[in-house]
Amino acid sequence: MTESANPSDDQKKRILFVDDEENILNGLQRIVHPMRHEWDFEFATSGQQALELMDRTDIDVLVTDMRMPLMDGSELLSEVSNDFPHVIRIVLSGQCDLESFIGSACPAHQLLSKPCDAVTLKRTIERVIALRELLANETLRDILLQMNTLPSPPTIYLRIEKELESPNSSMQRVGEIIGEDLGMTAKLLQLVNSSFFGFNRNIETPAQAASMLGVNMVQFIMLHVQTFVSGPSMERTVGEISEHCMQVASLARAIAKHEGESPASCLDAYIGGMMHDLGRLILAVNMPEKYRAVIEQSKQSSEPIWQIEQQTFGATHADIGAYLLGLWGLPENVVEITHHHHLPGNCRLERCFALAAVHVANVLVSDPELKNRGQINSLDEDYLEKLALTDHIADWQECFRALTDKHT
Repeated sequence: MTESANPSDDQKKRILFVDDEENILNGLQRIVHPMRHEWDFEFATSGQQALELMDRTDIDVLVTDMRMPLMDGSELLSEVSNDFPHVIRIVLSGQCDLESFIGSACPAHQLLSKPCDAVTLKRTIERVIALRELLANETLRDILLQMNTLPSPPTIYLRIEKELESPNSSMQRVGEIIGEDLGMTAKLLQLVNSSFFGFNRNIETPAQAASMLGVNMVQFIMLHVQTFVSGPSMERTVGEISEHCMQVASLARAIAKHEGESPASCLDAYIGGMMHDLGRLILAVNMPEKYRAVIEQSKQSSEPIWQIEQQTFGATHADIGAYLLGLWGLPENVVEITHHHHLPGNCRLERCFALAAVHVANVLVSDPELKNRGQINSLDEDYLEKLALTDHIADWQECFRALTDKHT
């Protein structure tokens, strides 16, 4: 990188590494030294020293060990979450028991295990810093940075408990129940895709996650991580958003299968469909009155809800959902699908059929006969034509009818 391409000192992001072992910090210094033109670095040997440093220096990303004397990583993360909510929080730890792991999963955005190679560490930090471009609204960013979990209807947990207590219980079925809830799905996928569990591949569905984790781990995560909505109105809202996402996910996967896409692409379509309206859940839970007004305005004006969100919040639910998924380290394809499901032509990925499938499924679930075709909240036909998919629309409508008939 040439000197002229480097950011100026006031533009450079500052990363703070915390570990009580000097040799670990020395190793981290060597790893990040090649990135010194892009970022500034601070190093602390204790949680208290880190907090004192943060009092006098602006920090963008905190990377901390878990097992430290006096103040452990979990305590430090909680302090930082409360006092410095704008800071992105990453755990980098080699030894961590289950209780500490689950505890850290609340105040931490991502979890990395030691030893961590330079490429993984650099890519993780680059991704979370780049997320700022998705969301210019600082108030929304601070809300998302402080979100450690997403609320679920308590009925979901009761159904999981009932399934686990059944003599014929199945982890596949437990995963399917989890998959009916948007918040629980997002959190479970965040946890199982962290390097702490040591799986050698991405876990992309709740059913996969539940089967690989087993009964005790799923129960532990649900008890220690998940929160639940209160009040019938909010429970109904969360349920409606999750139900819509399930419909879109099922149809997107059916479309991908119909087109002969690979299993990986079909999975991207499913999980992208499940996550595409995550931002709506976040807005409904954190700004209920303001978001109800947005929904009402959309109904009265027939203006797309995402346009009114942009006017009201300076961001759409697509921006907000993609930001949180990226912050939690979910796969890039899922983040991109979530971000561009309304305007797929803006996506930087060269070809992502799963995005096309989610875009079309989202439109068809709301408008099966495409009565709004040609309007701004309908299909992006220029994008579909570019992919030579326009002639396939009638087939996809048939996929939706087949799914609907199957569930009636």
